[in-house]
Amino acid sequence: METGIYENELFESYVLLPEQVTSLAAADSPEHRFMRVVLEDALKGYQRYKDKKSLRARRLFQEDEKWFRSADVSWPFSFENICMALGLDAQAVRKELFRKDSKVKVPMINLITYHRTKIG
Repeated sequence: METGIYENELFESYVLLPEQVTSLAAADSPEHRFMRVVLEDALKGYQRYKDKKSLRARRLFQEDEKWFRSADVSWPFSFENICMALGLDAQAVRKELFRKDSKVKVPMINLITYHRTKIG
């Protein structure tokens, strides 16, 4: 019996490459909407826990910050790949997010991604 999840042929059809995710984003697909939700959730968490002192809040903040800072593109739902699929400049989002006086608003991300999906 095989134990590795990637060795099991049952799951092979569920593996997505980053370029496949990007092509899915061309339409307002469920995958595209899910990517927006993932990004929105990370933005909300980052802002909510940014100045909190509890251990739980610090851990959640650090988890979100690590995700935003990661340059990983091997995972379809990495920050880099989500930005690429949504037509956002990952570096520009990071620059604004990490500014000391950052006021990144989640609705603005919604507007940008909605506009690019419908127009582009």
